[in-house]
Amino acid sequence: MKEIALEILLCIIACHPSVLPLLFSAFTTGRVPLPGRYAQQKGLLIDVGTALAPGAVSELSLGGKYLFLLAGPDPARLSGAFGSVFTGGLDDVLSTGEFSKESLTAIARLRLEELKERTERQLSFTLSFGEKETEALAAQYSRERGAAALGSAAEGLYKAMSEEKLRRSLGPVNAALVCGEKGLLIEYEGPEIQGIIIPRSPETAASAAELSAVKEELSGITGLENVKEYVLSLEDNFNMQRLRKERGLKAETPSMHMIFTGNPGTGKTTVARIVARYLKAMGALSGGQLVEVTRADLVGQYVGHTAPLTQKALQSAMGGVLFIDEAYSLYRGRDDSFGLEAIDALVKGMEDHRDKLVVILAGYSREMEEFLTANSGLRSRFPNIIEFPDYTPEELWDITVSIASGMGYKLDESCKRPLIKYYTHQQISGDPRVNGNGRMARNRVEAAVIACSRRNMKAGDQERDLELLLPEDFGLEPVPETNLWEGM
Repeated sequence: MKEIALEILLCIIACHPSVLPLLFSAFTTGRVPLPGRYAQQKGLLIDVGTALAPGAVSELSLGGKYLFLLAGPDPARLSGAFGSVFTGGLDDVLSTGEFSKESLTAIARLRLEELKERTERQLSFTLSFGEKETEALAAQYSRERGAAALGSAAEGLYKAMSEEKLRRSLGPVNAALVCGEKGLLIEYEGPEIQGIIIPRSPETAASAAELSAVKEELSGITGLENVKEYVLSLEDNFNMQRLRKERGLKAETPSMHMIFTGNPGTGKTTVARIVARYLKAMGALSGGQLVEVTRADLVGQYVGHTAPLTQKALQSAMGGVLFIDEAYSLYRGRDDSFGLEAIDALVKGMEDHRDKLVVILAGYSREMEEFLTANSGLRSRFPNIIEFPDYTPEELWDITVSIASGMGYKLDESCKRPLIKYYTHQQISGDPRVNGNGRMARNRVEAAVIACSRRNMKAGDQERDLELLLPEDFGLEPVPETNLWEGM
């Protein structure tokens, strides 16, 4: 009978449990038992049952081949997967050490020599580089990405030059690899040809630009200084844990689930959208989308309907942020079985997908405190509770100016004092839950725009100013100090 040799080059421990006994047998006995009788036909093993078939076998023989098992840095994982008998029977255990700086430089030099030869052969480019450029390529290495990052960076340089050749229809040309402040720069012979930058860090130029844009948008929000400070701290913590991981230190994935508490109109939804984009730009999330849901999207109308609804919401937010506004409405007491089911499904989903999803709950401070008692695991999964304070009258003035500017209008300077007094009156004597903070400012601007249109339609062509909002457009008239300012 002709033996069928089985040659295993790579085994991954994270395989199906049913495969582990087969690997154990292959390593310890050199044979792998089969569940039936098989014969080789056209290169395949066919189950022949009890039929008389020439060359039928009931086991596979390794045929004297060597087996190599590639494992991670922790040998204990092998024992945990296969048992001590298995690991004790291994002939040799080889451990690879850290790359030295000299080794990485040698690898980088080899990759650049290969790049140079390839560009000359396929692009007709004569590429030159120096020791600084070699060290810059070697700096692409990290424990997380390995030495393969050097090859990826070199491949990126080749693709960039290929695109430049096609775009410019270049013939033979001299090119030099230069180490600039932002990374490796390809400079071509001839001032009309632009250089191409490959960043030093694994962070792409696109993500760096997005990160900068998100930070600028965040800083442009009026007030909320404590909230901004917290959001920016997320990047510091995430980068520190990534740096620890690259250096072989223990690193914990920080929990980024959050609770936003505060009155309506204080910017909770706006900040949640920015957080989603911010986490994507810094590499913590893959998608960066914000999925906004309420109780109606999570709680079903009959038994067995709630869990699938909640799972659907979680799946739609994978790689991004699930934002649950008025989250306290999920819990209406111990008799609300549907709401409790949604909370249980939410907690389980957060635990199962903790590296792929961020959940942000929003609501009034007092109601959210009661909501956290609905499930014993809720509070521990939301270590970050951020309070959004009511806006001051001066901040509401700034918001008013910003909203008007976004709509193509500007406010006359005479609007400032009456509007600030109006906001002061509303914030002191009114209910912020009704007034709505920023929403109040938007409502005032929208009403003023309508009043401005009416005023200009009645005025002559010479008197019209289609961009300027006046105090009378806001319906505000000066009155005695005891009555502050009245709004129409």
